[in-house]
Amino acid sequence: MTRAQPAERSRSLGKTLLEEHSRSSGLACALLLLLGMDALRAIQESVEFIESHLDELPQVPEIARKAGLSTAHFQRLFHALVGETVVGYARRRRLSRSVEALIETDQRVLDIALEAGFESQEAFTRAFAQQFGIPPGRFRARGERAPGLALPAITRERLETRRRLEGTAPRIVEQAACDYVGVQTRFLSLLSDDSESREVVPALWLDFLERRDEITAAGEDDYGLCFPSDIPERMDELVYLAGTRVTRLEEVPAGMAHRRVPATRYAVFEHPGAATSLPDTILYTLLDWLPSSAFEYGGGVEIDFHPGDRSRHFEYWLPIEESP
Repeated sequence: MTRAQPAERSRSLGKTLLEEHSRSSGLACALLLLLGMDALRAIQESVEFIESHLDELPQVPEIARKAGLSTAHFQRLFHALVGETVVGYARRRRLSRSVEALIETDQRVLDIALEAGFESQEAFTRAFAQQFGIPPGRFRARGERAPGLALPAITRERLETRRRLEGTAPRIVEQAACDYVGVQTRFLSLLSDDSESREVVPALWLDFLERRDEITAAGEDDYGLCFPSDIPERMDELVYLAGTRVTRLEEVPAGMAHRRVPATRYAVFEHPGAATSLPDTILYTLLDWLPSSAFEYGGGVEIDFHPGDRSRHFEYWLPIEESP
């Protein structure tokens, strides 16, 4: 018996069990441990195919056929990894594009509705309000950022993070007001299809670490602070400060900024991976955990925690308040 044969037997067993028994997404997620990267690869390739055909989405059996799976098997795998059906995912993605159109353009709501695949403005309004909790006209008039509103295209990294974190409970922290000093910049949110955070934020951290010694009364750990934009019409733009918490506020070095964060209640998620994959934990928290939790987004400052002691893990701090 070769070393590959036990793996093939496990893979075969997993597929058989999934076909016969996995009517619930919980069992499907457990069996994905057996299916491994083949399942992730098949579903990610399907997501990429869906993204390129959002305007004229083929029938599910055709998508399953391209993935090399039976329709029933494909649908269960897709739901287990993505968290919703193929049709539901495509619908939310089309509605997410309409979010950007409502804010960034002066198109008529009717035209946006037709582009999103709806036959009438009334049907679009009902679907938009059902998904986002606000009619499109009122949303356009408000024009403010709402984390988790738009659904970005799902990536392989998000699929893997979702599988790893599903069922993870955060710790709830009542954080006192604190002062932070560091370097800051603007960038497009992770919730934007044009997000540039994976390029902008690491470069900002390099700038900060080169100048960290200039800060007096600096703490041992570092923090990334994410603030809503102060430009109302740019709902997808954020301000990010890479810095450290200071024990007392003294003169701020030239080119740096001081931010005071008021007392806030946070849901804190541990991120055991590298800093470069932290955005995937953030997306899981906003798009998967928050909508199904007993909390809602509390507004204010989001924080990612960078421990000075590298034996500890990174963390993402989401401001929350209890749902009414």
